[in-house]
Amino acid sequence: MPFRKLDGRARLAPVASTLATLVALGTAWVADDAYITLRTADNFMHGYGLRWNVAERVQAYTHPLWLGLITAAYSVTREPYFTVIALSIVLAVVAIHLLVRLVAVDVAAAIAAVLVLGLSKAFVDYATSGLETPLTYLLLVAFFIPYFRPLARFRLQSLALVAALLALTDATAVWLVLPAIAVTAWRDGWRRSIVPIVFGLWPVLIWEAFSVIYYGSLLPNPTYARLLSGMPHARIVKHGLVYLLDSVNLDPFTLGAIAFAGVLAFTDRIRGARPVAIGMAAYLAAVVWMGGDVLSGKLLAAPLLCASVVISQLELATWPTSRRVELATIAAVLGLMAARPMFSNVPMSRLPIVSETSGIVDARMRAYPRTGLLNARRESPWPEEPDVEGGRRPRSTEPDVRVMATGGLAGFYAGPLVHIVNSTGVGDPLLARIPAARPWGMGVPRRDLPPGYGETLNSGLPQVADPQLAELYARLSLVARGPIWSAPRWRAIASLVAP
Repeated sequence: MPFRKLDGRARLAPVASTLATLVALGTAWVADDAYITLRTADNFMHGYGLRWNVAERVQAYTHPLWLGLITAAYSVTREPYFTVIALSIVLAVVAIHLLVRLVAVDVAAAIAAVLVLGLSKAFVDYATSGLETPLTYLLLVAFFIPYFRPLARFRLQSLALVAALLALTDATAVWLVLPAIAVTAWRDGWRRSIVPIVFGLWPVLIWEAFSVIYYGSLLPNPTYARLLSGMPHARIVKHGLVYLLDSVNLDPFTLGAIAFAGVLAFTDRIRGARPVAIGMAAYLAAVVWMGGDVLSGKLLAAPLLCASVVISQLELATWPTSRRVELATIAAVLGLMAARPMFSNVPMSRLPIVSETSGIVDARMRAYPRTGLLNARRESPWPEEPDVEGGRRPRSTEPDVRVMATGGLAGFYAGPLVHIVNSTGVGDPLLARIPAARPWGMGVPRRDLPPGYGETLNSGLPQVADPQLAELYARLSLVARGPIWSAPRWRAIASLVAP
């Protein structure tokens, strides 16, 4: 049987995948926050359940699908650091391969889309890091494969299913695909679309049912920590705007590419691109509304991938040479405007890693000396964070209840017998529901421990001084520690939903 001749995209895909692998290996690192998820995975593997602290059923993560993948891989390797990096690289590279092979309209468009990804600091930084972003990349590409193929079978059902998986990975990223689903449903007819959409959402429905039964809540604990911080919403929105300004300073290419793709979607009449552009705008509005993040660029990596998808639909072969040169010039200028060299892993003394005005962190640059892949040493354990040793110490020499600012690496290496209280409230049900301490900062704001709360956790006896907080803790403790099917627990769950 003669071999079928491959088109240019099929020949380009392995080249792009190889280059993406090399870039990812050269910049791979792991964030402290990744070990919050890894601690839950480690507790599950050792028979304690999906818990941050073994004494409480509290959902300290927001990405159950990513947690599931990490847990499956970690259960095989029994090694966290290299496992999470390898898993991240595989997902990011597969996403790029599929973008080139199945989404881009031709070779020129595929090359342009890959260059957009490679020039974005946000995309490269979070192609690893141990966070859920690489899985978000893959799911977004998987969404756009049937979206740009109107004759695909079970198209709307496939779109709804991938959107549901995306919601279980990064709920905010659902804004990127909602307009596309809405337009597809409108064109297919709303009545005919209801059943496929509902059928495609079954992963979310199953997870939420499990979450209510096991955790006693529809929302993860970090979401409560954000929503119930007590910060004035005007200040939260200001933080969100500052987050975008930080990207303009540190990584101007990313926001520039997003804006450029949005303009192209409306001026070049690319089939199906306008809903994608609307989704990017809605996502950025959501980022501002919820106050941005402390990790520079993280929340902009997903819309940047959508921008590359829009660019992958350009029929560049039909463009005049002058316009293609114009496009390349814009990309080069934006890339040169970056405050740091794109692939540098070495901090520059003239540029602070943590912004002095906003507190936003260039996370990869700060963490790379101690958690970067190319810095790993054969003769010593890796990563070499001070928090690793800080976590190991309390296993035998300190009390079994500790308060930590984040508790990622330190919490993971402290082991399951040490009860970690995040001052952000991410893993603590009571702190997540009380106002944040001033001064407020970016990301999930920190809380002060109520008087008597530390003593309560250490002794197991109620000693919270404030009567209202003591009553709230009693209900939360019943939900998180009581027998799952007991009637008092379910009454406490109902009282927390509708107090």
